[in-house]
Amino acid sequence: MRRGLHQLFVAAAAVALCAEPTYSEPLRLTPQEAIRLAMEKSQRLMMAKSELKQADERVREARSEGLPQLDASVDYTRNWLLPTVTFNDQTFKIGNDNNVAGGLSLTQSLYRGGGIRARLRAARLDVAVNAEVERAVRQQVTADVENGFYDFILASELARVSTLALERARSNRRQVAALRQAGRASEYDLLRATVQVSSVRADSIRAHNDREVAEIRLKDHIGLDLDRDIEVRGSFRESSSADGSDLQKLFAIAAARHPQKRQLEYLIAMEERDIQAEKAESRPRVDLVADGRVQFQNDQLDNAGNADEWRRSWSTGVRVQVPLFDGMQTGARVAQATEERRRLRFEEEKLERAIERQIRESWMDLQEAAERIEVRRGTVEQATRGLGVAESRYNSGVGTQLEILDAQLTLLEAETELATAGRDRAAAIVAVELSAGILGESAEIVSDGGVGAD
Repeated sequence: MRRGLHQLFVAAAAVALCAEPTYSEPLRLTPQEAIRLAMEKSQRLMMAKSELKQADERVREARSEGLPQLDASVDYTRNWLLPTVTFNDQTFKIGNDNNVAGGLSLTQSLYRGGGIRARLRAARLDVAVNAEVERAVRQQVTADVENGFYDFILASELARVSTLALERARSNRRQVAALRQAGRASEYDLLRATVQVSSVRADSIRAHNDREVAEIRLKDHIGLDLDRDIEVRGSFRESSSADGSDLQKLFAIAAARHPQKRQLEYLIAMEERDIQAEKAESRPRVDLVADGRVQFQNDQLDNAGNADEWRRSWSTGVRVQVPLFDGMQTGARVAQATEERRRLRFEEEKLERAIERQIRESWMDLQEAAERIEVRRGTVEQATRGLGVAESRYNSGVGTQLEILDAQLTLLEAETELATAGRDRAAAIVAVELSAGILGESAEIVSDGGVGAD
């Protein structure tokens, strides 16, 4: 009986461990918290960090070419059958049954035509390239999360607006039904109010479904469990760390801070170092060489403990190697590196035009969204007053049901457009900062104008 209870307990524990995690309360998210969680969970960022670490190790590998190379070796040879010679009817073996040799070799490069220094600088530039790749990934993750956050806020606002519109439509239908019973409204007015409720209800269902979809996408951008309940706290962003009113300043910041542009600048510098390294292959090499050898030759290994049986030799010298002909490989590699540098310069010019275009487009979108917000705020106020006037006229028997329906539709459109304009302005701010290469970075860096590399 006790054994059966133990097995039941173990089985229940296993089921509990395998079950999906449960959360006692929803996760409260602000834009900053959402971005922080995304940075922790982003696989793209993890891969970029891994590549950066590999680049750091390549620096150490390049540095090792200029450090001393020390090698030790031990050889043992057992001669089972040695050659013999006969002299005066006596046979003599040539050699010994056991041969043990040990060596220690030290090589220190003195001159490689500047190749070691060029490869080391290229490796350090490779680290800078990968650091900019990580910056670009961080900014893209930030953009995805922020846009997903604003899309969710917009969807929530539209769902709220649609709920209010449905409540207005239902209230209007109840009012028309009461007036119909009092003989002050026609059957057509009641039918039209009922159709309006059905139409607004369909829009409300779609708006709430869009909110659920936006929530799923936001969780996916962050890397959260799609079943996790979240509670979003925040609003649309209204300001930027950069001066959005000065387009030329944005161009200057992008020229100095945009991660893709800096990647190309570092890659071009890397190609210049590669050209230097390839040219160094055709220059003389000078190495300091030191060799030490010890050797034991005896028919009996038992004598190995006798220091007198070992023969020692030490030597130092300078080795000079002068390449005479390598089949023109060096010239071909130099030509390839030169053309790659030329191609990267064309790529840099193309990227500069693309960055300028992206900044201009996002800046124009920002100005448009800001103007739309100002206009829509006044429209919502006017539409709210218009709906009140229409309802008052209809209750007084002066207005028509059509006036109320038109006023409700106008107010719904105005509230929807105001929410949409708020989201568009926030998304445009993100786009401006992303196109300038400063999204998610501190205001101090941006205020410096971004001049120079880190």
